[in-house]
Amino acid sequence: MVLNMDEFWENSLPLGYYDTVLTDGVSKNRGLQANWHNSTYLKISNSINDHGVHLDYACGPGSLIGNYLNSDKLYGVDISKNQINYAKTKYGKKGNFYTNENFKKEDYKNYFDSISAIGLMEYLTDGEIEDFLHDFYQMLKPQGKLLITTPNYGGLMSIIDKLLNNFGPVNYEVENINKLTKKRLIKLLKNSKFNKVDVHAFINLGIVFSILNIKLAIKISSLISKLSFNKIGFLLFAKLYKWW
Repeated sequence: MVLNMDEFWENSLPLGYYDTVLTDGVSKNRGLQANWHNSTYLKISNSINDHGVHLDYACGPGSLIGNYLNSDKLYGVDISKNQINYAKTKYGKKGNFYTNENFKKEDYKNYFDSISAIGLMEYLTDGEIEDFLHDFYQMLKPQGKLLITTPNYGGLMSIIDKLLNNFGPVNYEVENINKLTKKRLIKLLKNSKFNKVDVHAFINLGIVFSILNIKLAIKISSLISKLSFNKIGFLLFAKLYKWW
């Protein structure tokens, strides 16, 4: 039996699993999976102003809001009631968390200074991505920005994907329907209303050193990124701007 998306996210992920992996790994300063998430959240948080209103869409257990952001107002939205309940319990003092059904996007027109969507696009069709981009554009203030991460299937990510699906705690193969490359992602994003689009790769082979030491892995990854001019990476980071 194939789960629909609501059932998959509600029932397939252990409650707060990724948040626990992240926080335990960062505290111990080692862990490949922990630093994968840590590096992603650092990438996003470095582009978010502390003085503003931010929405983390598909926020999962609330790790980004709870551990990396200090904006004036923080909102998290996710499809999973279980993950939102976890986020409310652990990080409710830092942000406002809603399930999709309880978040009325029409009430937030021109409201957010920034929006993040981490690991969402790969689970959507091209048409659904276009719809989300339209909604995000409507919710952003003029001069607001949208921050997106998604796997980069223009490199080794296809191999990593298979390994994760076969040996990881959750198999995403059925749900992961859109294997985007940098070229395809840029094309989709430029069809939106956003006035400027920047896309580059991040998280490279330096991440492997996280097994020994997260801080060392970050330094090595940063060096590789500089030498490769941000063209090499397992993930894509897109920054979109709404100028008016």
